Amino acid sequence: MIQPPKIKHLVYKVALYLLPFALFGFLFDLLLESILLALVISLVWHYYHLYKMVDWLWFKRDTYPPTAKGIWADVFDGIYHQQRKHRKKRNELSLLIRRFRLGAESLPDAAVVFNEDRTIVWCNQLAQSMLGFQLPEDIGNRLDNFLRQPEFLTFLESKKYDEPFEFTSPLDDKIILECRIAPFEKDK
Repeated sequence: MIQPPKIKHLVYKVALYLLPFALFGFLFDLLLESILLALVISLVWHYYHLYKMVDWLWFKRDTYPPTAKGIWADVFDGIYHQQRKHRKKRNELSLLIRRFRLGAESLPDAAVVFNEDRTIVWCNQLAQSMLGFQLPEDIGNRLDNFLRQPEFLTFLESKKYDEPFEFTSPLDDKIILECRIAPFEKDK
């Protein structure tokens, strides 16, 4: 793992960089001008690498980091290392989500996940066909916008979910559905 440079080391490197310009300026009585030239060169060098970094991060996302020397090589390598680590975590999370969805789709019951404010987060195919939900369009919509029976709304308000609740299907009055609500996760 790369260790950040110590301030003493940075001061030493800057002094070493400025030394030839200072000697040249001292010999030809152009000390201020040569130091200014050194600082302009350094500024242009840093802006060039900053441009390379922006180009790499915004336009060449899937490629390796640009070649660089000095502190910019450490910056590019550090960003690249973090990108790889985040990509690996993102892939692991995608796999976990895919497994969850496959497991939830194999349930013999309709399943709907909604927040405490009753906004729909997710539902399986069976819930879509039985309750009329459409994903992804209905994500973020309120559950009580779809299931408008007053008895169901009273059941939701009561927050007493020990016993199942029966209600008629919003798609077909001849179908009676049984609803069981289980708290999935507490909001922090």
